[in-house]
Amino acid sequence: MTDQLTTGGAHPQPATGLQASAIALAFGLLLGCAATKPPGPLLRPPLMEGVGQSTLAISTHSERAQLYFNQGLSLLHGFWYYEAMLAFAEAARLDSSSAMAHWGIYYSITANNKVGHRRKKRQALQRAKALMTTASAHEQSYIRASTLLDSLPYRRGGPAYVRQMQALIDQYPDDAEAKLILFRFLVRNRNLDLPPDLAKPRLQELLRDLLDSHPEHPGAHHYWIHLVEGGPHLQEALPSAKKLPSLTPNAGHLMHMPGHVYYRLGMYERARQAFIAAMKVDSSYMARRRVPVTRTWNYVHNLSYLLANCAEDGRYREGLQWAERLAKVPLHARRPLFFYQGRMALPRLHMRYGRWQQAVRELAKITANDTLAQTFAQDYANCALAYAKGMAAVAEGRLTAAAVQAEAIEEFQWKFTFSTGETRDVFYSRRRVNAISLWALDLKGHIHSARDESASAVDLLQQATEQQQRLGYPDPPKSARLAWESLGAAQLRAQHWQAARQAFAKALEIRPHNGHALWGVARSYELSGQTAAAVEAYRDFLRHWNNADEELPQMRHARTWLAARSQ
Repeated sequence: MTDQLTTGGAHPQPATGLQASAIALAFGLLLGCAATKPPGPLLRPPLMEGVGQSTLAISTHSERAQLYFNQGLSLLHGFWYYEAMLAFAEAARLDSSSAMAHWGIYYSITANNKVGHRRKKRQALQRAKALMTTASAHEQSYIRASTLLDSLPYRRGGPAYVRQMQALIDQYPDDAEAKLILFRFLVRNRNLDLPPDLAKPRLQELLRDLLDSHPEHPGAHHYWIHLVEGGPHLQEALPSAKKLPSLTPNAGHLMHMPGHVYYRLGMYERARQAFIAAMKVDSSYMARRRVPVTRTWNYVHNLSYLLANCAEDGRYREGLQWAERLAKVPLHARRPLFFYQGRMALPRLHMRYGRWQQAVRELAKITANDTLAQTFAQDYANCALAYAKGMAAVAEGRLTAAAVQAEAIEEFQWKFTFSTGETRDVFYSRRRVNAISLWALDLKGHIHSARDESASAVDLLQQATEQQQRLGYPDPPKSARLAWESLGAAQLRAQHWQAARQAFAKALEIRPHNGHALWGVARSYELSGQTAAAVEAYRDFLRHWNNADEELPQMRHARTWLAARSQ
């Protein structure tokens, strides 16, 4: 995975803050996946239906070139970069004199941050500039903005680009594409310094206006979901989540996006339906067009999210079935780092259900057979393995062995903090330090709790909750377990019933209606002798885990306990 989203410029600036990082990370992950070019020729694209309705009139003698150009824009708004590139290339083939067709090639490479295609990007922009005299003033504004961004140092080019795009929007206020393109740039360059006379548009206002003026534009709904999903007002994304599938039934990622909203709101069955629908779209596309998974990044991303969803709603067995599909994804050495999330999805599922030995076995397979032979990728997998081994040891009462694994994690933590990885390992060295710190704190907290050293356990696990907060909103969740649930379990062991419920309540704020935390609440009432409250809590747990595997220990305990009190 990468962490860059930019519409141009050599030095994109990172976003800061919880919501900003969530937006930028989501965009960065989803567009960086194609940074490595898989083998095979580019295919001539068909005109596609159900992928969006972008429209931007360009100067061309070919009606089909116009259709392909519009299709390229639609696909870009759906993060479908491979097909977008093909669409713009087809537009240029049909009319090589169209300046905007070449600009589309440039923009699709830039938006996707395809580092290995800099020469092609430069050539496309040069061709667009050479043909500017044949383009309308409207089209020339796009090319001029991109030229400023591409030719000037970032600190000058970024503001110049924003100024030019704002001038374009002022002159053509009905141009939704310009507003969406400017939004994309501003999202990934939130810390860009602008001169006092250049007001930075408010991102929410920009998209709210678009949703009002262009309610059928999938790009506006897609970006709106990303904008609000990491913040406190996720309910505002529900209308877009409900709208998108009807607008883009043949765009895999846009069919997937409602699942983000439903998952975050604890509507796990709705999320499941969205992810399965997206999987069907992607699978059909790959079979029909004979496109490999390495050019269909959403397939792995979507299935990884589907497993994360199964991790919360009690569908452990179903999660194992989806994991079998991920296991079939080719593991050639040049695949993008993005595809690593698919390899880690199954171990995370095991961890979520406390199946530590199963997690150990899966992680051992990854560390023994990893075609991504970079140091940080290997170290990260080994660190995850140490965490799983440590938690397995705690569960089995082998606390000395668990402490050895905690020390190993701390060694990896120091290495990740102070070492610089290879170019394609930057994701692991920058993004995973916080996750590794969380593992170290979580494991040590469990060790102290098992030793009945409750004060130390609570202190460490409170630190873990703070560390998890720093992770922000990852997409999909990278942390299998919630530190608040670990804290709740430690408080239960210490017989701090109210404190335990407070910790589980916090976990439910992060992942609403998840059965793991609901069971913890019910358990706290049961152990404290509050039978009436426990009955209601266990019923609430079963109501939300109504599709869960009956053989799960939590399900068996809840049903047995309730049955004994109904007699």
